[in-house]
Amino acid sequence: MRQERRTFLQTVGAAGIGSLALGGNASAQSDDVEVITLENVGAESPSSEFAPDDGFADLGWLTEGPLAVVRVTSLDSDGEGSFKWAIQADDDELGIEDVGRRIIVFEVGGVIDLGGEDRWTRVTNEKTYVAGQTAPSPGITLIRGGINVSADDCVIQHIRVCGGHAGHEGDANWHPDSRTDDDSENIVWDHCTSVWGLEQTLSVGYDTVDTTFTNNLIAEGLNEIAHRDPPRGYGTLVGDRAENVTLAGNVWAHNRSRNPRLKNDSQSAVVNNVLYNYDWGPTLDDSTVATIEGNAFLRPVSDNPAVRGDGQVHVADNYTDGDVSLYDGDLQHHDDRLLWPESLDALPSSDVLEHNLANVGARPAERIAVEERILQDVAEGTGDWVDHEAEGGGYPDFEGTTREIDSLEGDITDWLSQHTRAVELGEDPPGEDPGTESPAIDGTQTADTTGDGLHNDFTGSGSTTTTDVNVFFENVDNPDVADYPQYYDFDGNGAVSVTDVVELFERL
Repeated sequence: MRQERRTFLQTVGAAGIGSLALGGNASAQSDDVEVITLENVGAESPSSEFAPDDGFADLGWLTEGPLAVVRVTSLDSDGEGSFKWAIQADDDELGIEDVGRRIIVFEVGGVIDLGGEDRWTRVTNEKTYVAGQTAPSPGITLIRGGINVSADDCVIQHIRVCGGHAGHEGDANWHPDSRTDDDSENIVWDHCTSVWGLEQTLSVGYDTVDTTFTNNLIAEGLNEIAHRDPPRGYGTLVGDRAENVTLAGNVWAHNRSRNPRLKNDSQSAVVNNVLYNYDWGPTLDDSTVATIEGNAFLRPVSDNPAVRGDGQVHVADNYTDGDVSLYDGDLQHHDDRLLWPESLDALPSSDVLEHNLANVGARPAERIAVEERILQDVAEGTGDWVDHEAEGGGYPDFEGTTREIDSLEGDITDWLSQHTRAVELGEDPPGEDPGTESPAIDGTQTADTTGDGLHNDFTGSGSTTTTDVNVFFENVDNPDVADYPQYYDFDGNGAVSVTDVVELFERL
């Protein structure tokens, strides 16, 4: 079922991509407010086997009604147009109180320096979708602070967070990380990078319900910290009484412990993750319930069992490359899965390392130096824990970039899906010409007249008619067409065939 759903959405996502005025029945509340609709883009992960709604979090709220568009136009840490403003401004301040949902898009790329002023920048409005994939290269990287999702029904995608000491060396109250807040419900972190936490690095709060972490790089929790004893180097904490947590397709690398730590009365499915260069793997309290399946435990640095504690657990198809036991003898084993998201299909553990190395992090098609280094360490069996962000190369320092987004209206699923494909697969963002001209067909240069990168005009008329569809059909096996899926792959399956002709016809 999951594969059928995703295939359909990938087909939709590659069709009509890039048109910014897509029609539909949603209209703006005022001249200053843009309102759009979405299909469940959470069902799609173009690069990965794990989609955001494959976990326990329910992304149905994305399709329940219109979303207001909130634009980030500044890399400043605060003020109108900033990321903080976009996630914290009240609905009535933005004039969207009748909408109640927002999608945050980015017209800027680069570093947002939080300045070490607060441990967290909080997401305070429920039903917020942070679409980091819409930012221009090199994407959005927050430094000297973390993100705390303190509202229900939220999605964070394609964002980097580099916490670090931020000038607070010796300050016992400074421990930025990224997390879902206590008592939050229905939160997704997907395709994000979180490094250099001082307590945890990316975690699930206490008393939470339905949390999903997929395709994240969670790495280099800072280890020997002057004001922290014992050493930290913590990856992920799942707090007491956290219900229905999915941790799938992630990489924990260079974290000494909490990979993850599953606390009292928590319920988690830990599936198809890579743990690398660690001391303590998953650790369960006596009232913890967990399914731990298909994970790779690589380069353990001690003889601690890969999975330890005394909780209730189902374990299957995990492996280690170290001379350690996989499971602690005190665990209370069950033959059947204790909990499992309905839409989640596990990979064989033998496929997990290659899959996750290719797909984790904020922008797999455009990784920055710290991501490249850490993942290369995992691939080559190198690297070590770090005590300070300077040992990890220091905070990124990119020159800011801008890319104007035209007015958005109607159903923007295709437009957003192509932004996702751009940062995950390296395809062109919507509206950008790949730069390689396609061969002429029957003496006519085909053209894109809709701004989606696909060539819909085969006759030079400036629009699409049944004549264009007929010309496409007659030439679908012509190498000058078949060898150029970047122009003619209307159904999004990576090749040119008669189904693309049908798709073009259905757009008339």
